[in-house]
This record gives sequence, C-alpha cells and structure tokens, in this order.
Amino acid sequence: MVSLAITKHCPASNPLLRGTFRLTNARGQQQQETSMPTYRGACHCGAVTFRLMSDIAEPATCDCSLCRQRNALMTKAHEGALKMLGGGELLSVYEWNTHRAKHFFCSRCSIDTFHRKRAAPDHFGFNVFCLEDFDPASVAVRATEGIGMSAMDPNARTQWPGPREVGWRGTV
Repeated sequence: MVSLAITKHCPASNPLLRGTFRLTNARGQQQQETSMPTYRGACHCGAVTFRLMSDIAEPATCDCSLCRQRNALMTKAHEGALKMLGGGELLSVYEWNTHRAKHFFCSRCSIDTFHRKRAAPDHFGFNVFCLEDFDPASVAVRATEGIGMSAMDPNARTQWPGPREVGWRGTV
C-alpha cells in the first residue's frame, strides 16, 4: 500500500509561499541585501521564474522515491533567499507521505523548481538545474540517504530524528 499523494494548483497568494519574498534575519527583521551570490531560476518553459540569493557549496542527490524519479540535484537555502519573479500563479504543489513537504512545479511544463522542506520548514530545496549561470560540475555533490529519513516507514534507518507516523501501512 502506498500513501496517497495530493497535487493542487498553488496561486501566488497561497500561504505555502508566504514569507518567501524578502530577506529576513533570525528575528524576522528585514535585512539589507548582501553580496550573496544571486541566481535567476526558471522552469523549462520559462513561465515560472525566481531569484535565489545563496551560496551553493554542496548540492545533494537524494535516494527517496520522489527524488530518484525526478533526478534533481538540490541545494538548500532559507526561505528569505527566494523571491518569485513571475509565474507564481502557475505553480502547482505536490504533497505525499506526511504531506509536510511541499513540492512546487510548473503547471505548464511540470518542472520541479523548488520545494519547502519537511525537516526544515523554513528552508526550500532548489533544483540547481533550473538556475541560470550555475555549473553543477563546478562543486562537489553530496549523496543524501532520504530513503532512511522516512517519517512513516517504521523500518527506516534512524537518520530522521522526528516522530514516526502511527497507523502507517505500506512502503514509501
């Protein structure tokens, strides 16, 4: 048995994206933009565009069932590092497993651009293949064992420090 997945349209005003349009510090105060590297990102058709202000030191691959199939190379950044430039109304969101992580993709071309992380909900994971002027071959890639961090699979490796879901039956 597999957990149900939900796919829904995500308008730009959706609260899932709230708080992602300004750079903030730990106290929630707006900061001046820094000399942080800035990348422009877009989906394949170019309808969804965004700006990422973040160092990309060590993008990661993941072996969970979703990441294996989408074959993305991801980097993590605080939600304040994301600014939507256009196409927010074209984003759809995919949820599965615990429904805590929110995977955003273009409703036209289906490219996964970024996702709100389950284990760090104030961070997004970004598909570095969507970033302009970034060469993934220029940095080391880290392998993440996402399959072992399942919050639902009682047999998962112990890397996930959070709670296990009760009443779960099936594979992740």
